[in-house]
Parts: sequence; structure tokens; C-alpha cells
Amino acid sequence: LIDRISGRKNVQILISGSSATMISRELQRYLTGRFDVMYVGPLTLAEALDIKYGIKLFEEGFKAYSIFQENKINDIVEKAEEVLLLITKYRSLIRSEIKRAIFYGFMPEIVAKNLSEWDAINRLSSYAYVTLMKDIIRVADTIGAELKKSAKLESMLRILLYNSPRITSYNDIARNLGISRDTAEVYFNWLVSTQLIHKAKNYAKSLAVEEKRRKFKVFSVDVGIRNAIIYEAPIHRLGGSEEGRALENIVLSHMLTILKWLNWTSNVRFFWYKGGREEIDIIMKLGTKIIPIEVKRERDGTVPYIPSRFLIKAGLYDEVTIKRTVIRIPIEIILLAIPPTIAKTYLVQRSN
Repeated sequence: LIDRISGRKNVQILISGSSATMISRELQRYLTGRFDVMYVGPLTLAEALDIKYGIKLFEEGFKAYSIFQENKINDIVEKAEEVLLLITKYRSLIRSEIKRAIFYGFMPEIVAKNLSEWDAINRLSSYAYVTLMKDIIRVADTIGAELKKSAKLESMLRILLYNSPRITSYNDIARNLGISRDTAEVYFNWLVSTQLIHKAKNYAKSLAVEEKRRKFKVFSVDVGIRNAIIYEAPIHRLGGSEEGRALENIVLSHMLTILKWLNWTSNVRFFWYKGGREEIDIIMKLGTKIIPIEVKRERDGTVPYIPSRFLIKAGLYDEVTIKRTVIRIPIEIILLAIPPTIAKTYLVQRSN
């Protein structure tokens, strides 16, 4: 490689890999100030439809994203209905792909090869366990043999994924595993560093208040990996609440991808929880704009308080409806949303 690029100017080298911790550590050691790390998550719904069926809905994805830029309820409804009209002939196929993703997720190989049953489960499980070996066990030499020998990491991963995306705390994790709170926090942060799981903070208008809140939410990088780890076998049906959590995880992962695309890493992951049943699944923060999103399967719950002018409820709905300040939007519209710069990239590729 050195011989091939020697003497050339303006050379860019792209290095890909699943070992996020290893890559970051080695790059920081040798290339400080001369590299950028890009987050590459699972496929979006638009990408999956393109790869699997050749259906290109990137322009429609840009229109779907523009919903998040509106401040008035009527404008949001108008744009959502416009997107719904544009994708009408693909609705059945899109909805079936979402329902398939509830079980197998959006990892590129799973989608491209249309893997299912044991083929999908084995591949998805390998993603998780190989990543654990690369990102934690090998790196564990730097923090002591105790972590390297511990089986608690795998147990923690399984417990967190089984409960995701539910609200938890380091004390809850420590109690479930029979370890100290400090150890639970160390192990948890190592798991987060692998990108297998992500942490959502409890949103507050004040940063000081936000940092003091101990509760947080955990979600999987991909719902297919989550299912493979916790069920260890193909599943063909989920209960209503379990399916609702799977849909919420898919939306959370998609929102993370959007905000990573925008390089808004500091505003990536939020939910809102006041106590009891007062909870909003996702708080999407675009600059100073707050967009609260509830993810529902079909049935609606109630939200006693909305920290915004409106609330978007995304679910397996047939149409866009309004009830006071609550806007019900078919979930495919949210999952098709793509920022304009990314949509334009795909559109340029299509024209070429």
C-alpha cells in the first residue's frame, strides 16, 4: 500500500471495520489530528428498499425529513400526507419490509442476501460476539485480567438487550448482575464503546438537570441483533408490547443515523421521563428545535404532558390524523426520512 501511494498528493485512505474501540485507539495513537471517524449504522428503510427491490425513494425521504423542520401542526400534516401520496403504490411492500425488520433488522448482509430463520440468527449473533471479542476482550489487557475473564459482560449485554428500549439505571443493572454500581458503570461504558448498544439520556431543558438525572434508556444498534441475542432462535411472532418495543428500537436507531449524518453528535439520543407513566419515547433535538416522538404499534396511549407545541405519534397507522396537538403519522414516513445532503448524494448517484 505504501509503495502504491508513495509520491501521490491529496491521498485519502478509508479504513472500515467493526472494531470501533480498536480502530479509534490505534488511530489516536499514530494519526492524532489527521483522521475522522465516521459512524456507519444499519441500513435505513430507503436504502433497504433500494438494495432489495430497486425502489428508490430518496427524494421522498428528503420530503419526509422536511417534516422535522416544520413548526406548525397543519404544515406537518400537509407534508406527511404529501409523502404518503408519493409512496402509495409501494405502501404494501414498505409495510411488509418494516414488519420483517421487526424480526431481522436492517444489517446490510441480512437485507442484501434476504437472510431469515437460522441463517439470519447465526449471522446476527456472530456480529455481536465477534465485536465483543474484538472491542472488549482483546482491549481488556489494558485494564486488567479481571475484566478479561469476566462472564458478566455477556450477561449484561443479554439483560440490557432483553429490556431494551426500557428505562434503567446503573443501580438497576448492578442489582440484576450482583455487582457494584461502579463496576456496572465501567462494564456498561465498555459495551457502549462497541456500538452494539446506545444510551439515551433523560432530556431536560437545563443541561445541569439533565446530567443529574440517573435514569437512562438503552437501545440496540439493530433490532435484529437484539432478537438474535435474547431469543437465540428464529421468532415468527411477537406480542403487542414486545412488537411495540421493537418498532421503537428501529426508530431510535434511525434517528441516531440521521443525527450522525448531520454531525450533531452532542444532541443524538434523548427521551423524556418524569416518573410513573409520564414518558415520551424519543426526544429528537435538532439544534434548538425539540421534536417529541411516541412510537406505537397500533393502539394509542395517553401522554399527560408534551414538552413541545406538538407530539408526533408514529405507528402502524393507515393515514395521517390529528387529535388536538397530537399528530399520528404512519411509521414508514418517519423511517424514510433522510437529510437533504444525503438524499442529494443518492440522487446524484442515480442520475449517473
